[in-house]
Amino acid sequence: KRREAELAKLEAEQERVRLAEERKLQNDHESRNRIGRFTNPNGPRPAGAPGRMTADGHTIVSDTSMSRSERSKYTFDEDEDPEIENEINDNMNEMSSALGRLKELSLATQRELNAQDDPLRRITDTTDKTSDNIGVARYQLSRIK
Repeated sequence: KRREAELAKLEAEQERVRLAEERKLQNDHESRNRIGRFTNPNGPRPAGAPGRMTADGHTIVSDTSMSRSERSKYTFDEDEDPEIENEINDNMNEMSSALGRLKELSLATQRELNAQDDPLRRITDTTDKTSDNIGVARYQLSRIK
């Protein structure tokens, strides 16, 4: 009976280790997918096009299709070169887009860090228990000597 109990205990331990390894592999796979979604330049983008942000965090989508006549309403000086204005607008749109991507990448990094908190907490708890067990074993070993 003792031998059967030891075998059952060993099988249960092996099953626990196997399940922990599967959970680790699944978490790694999910982590790679989360990171890949936001680092792939051609990958899916979150809802809403990137643009300028208001003070309360709402996105103002920049409209790059504004015609020259519409833009002329916002030009104060008639001496300004329209080509320079177009170049400035294009550069601002590029910067806005890049900043939107940076924002999404930082939010994805934050989500990933939050997702890693639970596994790290479990590792810390397991390490603390193991450290306690080692301390008890050292004490018992010192009493045997």
